[in-house]
Amino acid sequence: MTEEGGGRFTRRGALAYSGAIEAVLAILIGVGLGYLVDRWLESAPAFMLVGLVAGFGSFILLIVRLTRKLAEAEEDGETTDGE
Repeated sequence: MTEEGGGRFTRRGALAYSGAIEAVLAILIGVGLGYLVDRWLESAPAFMLVGLVAGFGSFILLIVRLTRKLAEAEEDGETTDGE
């Protein structure tokens, strides 16, 4: 019983950690690319702000997808326990 519960927790935990890392990196990459474009064009931080908004939008989408994946993983675990 411990191994089954541990396996299910490990799978869901790994999914949660990977999703969280992807979501945070989405914001950092958006801001970083915006910063590089600002330096290249010698402009105000306009592109960095655009990158921040785009990165935050990606962050929200990734969190929604992660929530759905975690719900599916939980449903799969419940059907396995019922059998």
